[in-house]
Amino acid sequence: MSEQAKKQRILVTGSSGLIGSQLIPVLQTMGFETVGMDIRASNDLDYGDICHGPDLMKKVEGCIGVIHLAAISRVAVAHRNPELCMKTNFEASRNLATLAKHAGAKWFVYASSREVYGHVKSTPVTENDGLKPVNVYGDAKLRSERYIEGLADENFNPSILRFSNVFGVSNDHETRVIPAFIKAAYHGHDLNVEGGDNAFDFTFVDEVVRAVGLLVEQLQQGQKFKPMHFTTGHETSLNELAAAVINLFQSQSCIVAKTPRDFDVSKFSGDASLAFKQLGWRHEAQPLAYFLRKYAERLGYLSTENATDNVIQLPRQEREISNPAFEVRASY
Repeated sequence: MSEQAKKQRILVTGSSGLIGSQLIPVLQTMGFETVGMDIRASNDLDYGDICHGPDLMKKVEGCIGVIHLAAISRVAVAHRNPELCMKTNFEASRNLATLAKHAGAKWFVYASSREVYGHVKSTPVTENDGLKPVNVYGDAKLRSERYIEGLADENFNPSILRFSNVFGVSNDHETRVIPAFIKAAYHGHDLNVEGGDNAFDFTFVDEVVRAVGLLVEQLQQGQKFKPMHFTTGHETSLNELAAAVINLFQSQSCIVAKTPRDFDVSKFSGDASLAFKQLGWRHEAQPLAYFLRKYAERLGYLSTENATDNVIQLPRQEREISNPAFEVRASY
């Protein structure tokens, strides 16, 4: 392998996941060689466990950059398994970032979360608002942020991204709130909503991948970035989301109110103006119903006769189930 080829290799952890599976082909189209790493990988080449040190060392060798997406991605799973969450979401992230720096990687992208803010007093939240996570998932993410940022020097450039409720791929966990609602409404089952007034910033995966692609282009040129949101800046309550999905299918489903979970935050929307200022990116300005329809088409629940092209386009850059009641117990 030539020196030039080595400079163009990027490690993507969580390569079989929601964002990683869509990001890999975009990076390849941009001219990069990609190295996948995921415990759910369907082939040996991309298989790897981020909690296994030898796997990390093997994967990161020769990479110019790392995009670290792998994690226990659902708050509910982390809540039930706090030790595993801390091992996977913090310790493995710490180890990977350290190994990447020692291996000569020039930049490191860390996928963080809205959960680092905990309960917020007002929305939309800015990146300068207080960081006070209220669950183990958010705690692990914040610890990782701080450790990775502490590795920064003239030769190692970390970038922190805070995501919120990304959706839009067919291989997502079907118990996550949007795929669960879509499946229930399609089959005419009731939607049991835990905390219907809870409201969040739902972001479409194509837009997030486009943002990451723009970020990689700038990191390759040595640009440095403050932590930023890749979000819409708008929040939708779970009741509003459920109603929108029912309307999408003209379903006979009903919304059944359930008690909110005690480990969840109650609301979030992220001010994305810093991403626009730093990167020239903002989420496509379409109503949530537009993206819900696109997702339902991808899942095969709606006709795609009039669907728009599902290929993710990078260049746009701007400047100034069988149960009668399908209960959602997923990360929002």
